[in-house]
Amino acid sequence: MIIKRKNKLFIIKLLGIILIIIPISFLLSKKIYHIKNVNQSKQEISKYIEETSINNEIEEINEDNHPELLHYIAVLEIPDIFLKKGLLDINDKYNNVAYNIEVLSQSKMPDIINSNLILASHNGNSNVSYFKDLSKLTKGSLIYIYYQGTKYIYKLNNSYEIKKNGEANIIRDRTVNTLTLITCKDNSDTEQVIYIAYLISKETY
Repeated sequence: MIIKRKNKLFIIKLLGIILIIIPISFLLSKKIYHIKNVNQSKQEISKYIEETSINNEIEEINEDNHPELLHYIAVLEIPDIFLKKGLLDINDKYNNVAYNIEVLSQSKMPDIINSNLILASHNGNSNVSYFKDLSKLTKGSLIYIYYQGTKYIYKLNNSYEIKKNGEANIIRDRTVNTLTLITCKDNSDTEQVIYIAYLISKETY
């Protein structure tokens, strides 16, 4: 009777250990994936800029850990928050805030006169919260877009909050090339923040 009881306790302890190990292993694998993905993205962004090719194929790992070839058409860089991330074509299936910084459908690329390139990304603690540090920017912060061999230099002009209702009223000077960044307000599920930056210069790279 005592032996059976000991066996039962042993089995219960073993199951408890297994239940603890499984989620820890899952979290570790997600962390390793994220680190690998970030390092790979940095290498391929550098390659894109060096080759100045909009058709550069960039291999990343998606959420299911399957290799995917992403075709970056441009690169966003915000030095003040150490952000450098490739941008996908509007029609790419991974051009979505669930995976990347999303280029919104109303966007016009910076080589078009008086264009407005509109980018959106999450704010938070997830692996895809690329705009989590936008609130650290100040008026005058510089933002770069690398596109087809030209580096477009924007200066942050202002930011304002709006209600999160699926629509964004973008207030800007329509006579100037604009870069608009959209993300959720810190610690809020009902409000978003819109950042407006204007083109001040451009140079080849």
